[in-house]
Amino acid sequence: MLKTFSILLVSLVFYSPENKKSNEWETKINELDYQVLVRESDISDIKEIKIVHKFKGNFKKLVLALNNIETNKKLFNSCTEARLLKQLDAHSSYQYFYFKMPLTISDRDIISKVTIHSTDTTYSLVSSAADSKIASFKSKVIRITQANTSWQFKKTRSGDIHMEYYASADPKGKIPKWLVNAFAIREARISIDKLKKMIQ
Repeated sequence: MLKTFSILLVSLVFYSPENKKSNEWETKINELDYQVLVRESDISDIKEIKIVHKFKGNFKKLVLALNNIETNKKLFNSCTEARLLKQLDAHSSYQYFYFKMPLTISDRDIISKVTIHSTDTTYSLVSSAADSKIASFKSKVIRITQANTSWQFKKTRSGDIHMEYYASADPKGKIPKWLVNAFAIREARISIDKLKKMIQ
């Protein structure tokens, strides 16, 4: 159950530009090729997370994996539905995600505008909640209306992949935020490790 709380908040990332408490990042993990930084959020007690990581992997496989909406269900156990709603242009689309929660917590869903840009050596995926009603509301499900995530990847000259990930979250409703803060960093690493295994 604790893991489900954490995975949801790592997989759903919510951002609002108002009332920023602090712009100062605090380093929580500082390993050779893996750094985690956190700072206070402007919208909840759940802290913003930034992860900087360098790892080996097949860059083409990474692009294929992240271009596939279904990959979200492999990275995040709580994500039980991930589908395309509408292609907006060559780079952007509306996508729908459903997150199954324990019996005592309301399920969440979100409509995200996802924008992807890539070259032979770079890949960027930015996701933000869309104010769209193209997917109907479900009974007893909380719809997330503010969201922002950012994945940035670059293939270096040495062949390694450099990654920067940003997440800020307010899941809405009654979820023990202190619990999420305690476990979110660990679950973020698990999800990133799953991605790395997929592309090696």
